[in-house]
Amino acid sequence: MSVFKTVPFYHQREAFELSKDREFFALAMEMGTGKSKIIVDTGAHLYLGDQIDAMLITAPNDVHLNWVEPGGEIDKHLSDDVPRIMASFTALARKAERKAVEGLFEMARVGLRIATCNVEALRTKKGQAFIRRLLKEFRVLWAVDESQRIKSPGATITKRALSMSYLAPYRRILSGTMAPNGPFDLFSQYKFLSPTILKQQNMTTFKARYAHLRADDDPLLERIRNKIPEHKRPFVQLVSYDMDGRPMYRNLDELARLREPHTYYKKKSECFDLPPRVYETRHVTMTTDQTRMIKELHASKVAIYGEDGGDPIEVLIQAAQGADTVRARNALAVHLREQQIIGGHAKLTSGEMVTFEKNPKLDSLLELLGDMTGRAIIWCRFTPEIEQIVDRLTDRYGPESVATYYGETTKEERAEVRRTFREADSQEGARFLVANPESGGLGLTLNAANNVVWYSADFNLMHYMQGNDRPYRHGQTRSVTVFHLIASGTIDARIMNVLAEKEQVMLSLEGDGASEAF
Repeated sequence: MSVFKTVPFYHQREAFELSKDREFFALAMEMGTGKSKIIVDTGAHLYLGDQIDAMLITAPNDVHLNWVEPGGEIDKHLSDDVPRIMASFTALARKAERKAVEGLFEMARVGLRIATCNVEALRTKKGQAFIRRLLKEFRVLWAVDESQRIKSPGATITKRALSMSYLAPYRRILSGTMAPNGPFDLFSQYKFLSPTILKQQNMTTFKARYAHLRADDDPLLERIRNKIPEHKRPFVQLVSYDMDGRPMYRNLDELARLREPHTYYKKKSECFDLPPRVYETRHVTMTTDQTRMIKELHASKVAIYGEDGGDPIEVLIQAAQGADTVRARNALAVHLREQQIIGGHAKLTSGEMVTFEKNPKLDSLLELLGDMTGRAIIWCRFTPEIEQIVDRLTDRYGPESVATYYGETTKEERAEVRRTFREADSQEGARFLVANPESGGLGLTLNAANNVVWYSADFNLMHYMQGNDRPYRHGQTRSVTVFHLIASGTIDARIMNVLAEKEQVMLSLEGDGASEAF
């Protein structure tokens, strides 16, 4: 019997041979290098060797469907010698979906049980009960796809995953961005595999080992501790920063050595002869009104928008008269409001969303798309931006030219996007995909596009790297261009700088070289 349905690339075969019989293992391979196939082949190997009865794939929303839908990872790669019983768990399942899930537990049926579920299912009682039942009734290979989703020790989904991981005889984590925010992201992911790997039993000792911490008598630390219950105060730690505002880590070479025996690393450039990827920045000049709004936002932490969303002159006078305000309570809120202003909209404290008649960033986007050849993915942080862009593109190119992938996109529309944007030579579907990186930035293959435009980004390195890699995967035959629309002298530029710093830390954790994007 054959383990392979499709012939593995050299790096896939190497990773498979290294990990196939291991109890736990991490695939820290760059996005688009074929991690999913290695997991499918490992499942086939263990099933044919009578080591497992089931596979559980836990992944972000929609990504888990990539595994079991027609043309997905199981369909493409699972050996024809392996009979399979597949189902995708959802807490709001319809009758047919519930029946398929129950079919996994019918002992008379023969085959490898393959279950997928959204990682958010770990928050629900139904999801926990399903996973626990599967782990207790079968010998399971449990793989957490995009495992950075369980990086936060205090998060409910992380605690639930760790509390049940020991029930699975085989465990895998896979991600191209395991540490988007620094080394602390690694602790819980590797603890899911085994608490013995990183030699630290909790995050408190892990932080103390791998970061320079502020002294116990630090004034800021004392102020924070005085605001929380006494029993929690010993666990509050603050990382020191250097003169340039960068967090100060240490012993990262030791951390790399501890991970190395249990981890397979591989960059895309080492695996495939892909066409080049090019990065371009388009600078945008804001209107006078936008500039004044942002200046006042930073000066007084209050920004006023008239009923027409216009000029914020005499901001403080209007505030004193009770005019509707957008209040920023901290630096992050100020950044959020600033990005909204740059993107051409703002939400008032009344809940009303106002859009600006003049929007240079949107005008710049339309000009860029008009000069562009091929298909494009446009990443937006905010829903009003998506809606504005869709409206303008619909007016200019027609409704069939635009597709979306965000919170308001239906399940059927998402499936159509995944189908029509998967292959590089596909001519089906919309020319433009306007999406939110939290919804569409993970696990999707969108090779039909050869342009990526960042209309607005956030400080999350995972979102940025994953978003850039959606159309830059095996099978892409054209050069991919990544465009950044940057409003000069604003939070846009600051975000790019922070992302560059975060990527450098991540590369240092993997012993890698220079950044491609920055």
